[in-house]
Amino acid sequence: QNRETTRCGEPCGVSTTLVRRECTKSYGFEQRAQLKSTDTHSLTTFLFPLTHNKSQICLFAFCLGASMRVRPSAQHSWLHHLVLVFLTGFAGGTIIPMFFGRTPVIFVNDVLVPLVCLSWYLVHFTRAGPILQSSPLKYVLVGLFEVYRAASILKTVGQVATDIPPGPYYPIPLVGPILVGTLSGSMGAFMPPDRGISFLASGVPLNLQTTMLACAFYHLAAHDPHLVGAYLRGLPGLRLNEPENLKALTVFFFVAFICPVADAFV
Repeated sequence: QNRETTRCGEPCGVSTTLVRRECTKSYGFEQRAQLKSTDTHSLTTFLFPLTHNKSQICLFAFCLGASMRVRPSAQHSWLHHLVLVFLTGFAGGTIIPMFFGRTPVIFVNDVLVPLVCLSWYLVHFTRAGPILQSSPLKYVLVGLFEVYRAASILKTVGQVATDIPPGPYYPIPLVGPILVGTLSGSMGAFMPPDRGISFLASGVPLNLQTTMLACAFYHLAAHDPHLVGAYLRGLPGLRLNEPENLKALTVFFFVAFICPVADAFV
């Protein structure tokens, strides 16, 4: 018999043509699956995780957004205003890590403080401020702002889910990661400290609602081994059992809910 091998590496005998046909089918299916996987991967890697360059761009947009949210006051000095910008943008990333023995983000990222100072100066002392508040740039800025905020929140939820031990009633910690993730992304709303919870007097702000909902969705889908998590990961067409797809969808959730109401945030 002819002992040549097919592309699949199987020996060819009498049914050489049949084996080659089946191997070609299998190889073509693998090629299509690999191409589909590559397309999905390119989308998720654009949204999440952030590469170093993308992360710095989103961080700069986040610093610009934080600077635009804090209005200067004639009653206070420029240093008071700059410190308030820091607290508004990075209170969560500064206070929350201390509860778990981690270094605050302002000490970890060497470019963060320079970017905040640069953003504060551009927004309040140059013509860049009015330009950034124009409609096209405003939506781009808010989108990048939310991408950075969402990526930071999801990272916090993942870390806290391993830091907090589960209780006696469920195999994972349920409430802790959701609350910590919500606070890490919304603590700037409590600044300055003398403001307290007064911003809740007229209702729950939209960004606080979306943050808590996104944290609950991501935490359960990523870490819950039981019914709710299995149901979320099994939603048809979303492939949420793949971590990068789950992260990308959650980041998109942040952007999609906030951008249409950008006027209220910048």
